[in-house]
Amino acid sequence: MNSAKCELSFQVHEATVHRRRVSRAHTSHTLRVGTLNVGTLKGRSGEIVEMLERRCVDICCMQEVRWRGGSARFLTGKEHRYKIFWAGNTDGVGGVGILIAEKWVDKVIEVIRVCD
Repeated sequence: MNSAKCELSFQVHEATVHRRRVSRAHTSHTLRVGTLNVGTLKGRSGEIVEMLERRCVDICCMQEVRWRGGSARFLTGKEHRYKIFWAGNTDGVGGVGILIAEKWVDKVIEVIRVCD
């Protein structure tokens, strides 16, 4: 059995948010992160994106994407778009990916793919 180890890491730009204090008003920002063993993304990427939309997930780390090589592209659902950064191998087995909601994509400053 062919065993492959893939790793994908990324850095996001840190931002400072300044808010005015308004009487009895409270603003909070929520970042929802999830993990998913997709089995394969071949022919299922739209289904995965729609599931993330329903659950309001901003970042999803996936395993077993089974896509070859490593790259990035946008995936579109009914209402939202997610950018996937993935790292796979030449055989198209295993592989990992990170799906990021479009509103967070401009915060990514570096993607490092490692696959052996």
